[in-house]
Amino acid sequence: MLQATTVQQIADVAGVSSRTFFRYFTRKEHAALPGQHRMLAGVRAFDTSASNPADLLRDIEAMAESVMALETSGDYGDHARVMRLLAKEPELLALAAAQAQVLAGELRARIASQVEGKVDSLTVLLLTEVAVAVWRASWARWGELAAGGKAYDPLEVYRETRAELRRVVG
Repeated sequence: MLQATTVQQIADVAGVSSRTFFRYFTRKEHAALPGQHRMLAGVRAFDTSASNPADLLRDIEAMAESVMALETSGDYGDHARVMRLLAKEPELLALAAAQAQVLAGELRARIASQVEGKVDSLTVLLLTEVAVAVWRASWARWGELAAGGKAYDPLEVYRETRAELRRVVG
């Protein structure tokens, strides 16, 4: 299904030109994963003045919350469709995983350049990986809820996921 769909077909359905499409997405597969595109923009704009791990984690979570807040369009059907597409298209699922690695790498580099000498590199690595894992788990949970026909605020799902991680690890 994904292989057979052209960028022009996607652009036509969206009511834009293919040139406009490529202003926002580098590949047609990226259009199916808009949350990752927005998160990458958040990562690239991330700034912190944290001098310890707890403050750094709070700053990362605030950035992730601001990205999740952009997902409150109310069209949960779109997200349910994306989740079904991910389930049917192994290539798209692999792309999502690869993009998560890009997110983690870019976030780690961005943070490392801002906290050098204040937070050690292992802590930066751990916080980065955990932040991306919580973000991905939040998307997965939101997808489960959307597929079940329940309309939940994605920001609240992110907060609940984050709170559950804290409960689990103590």
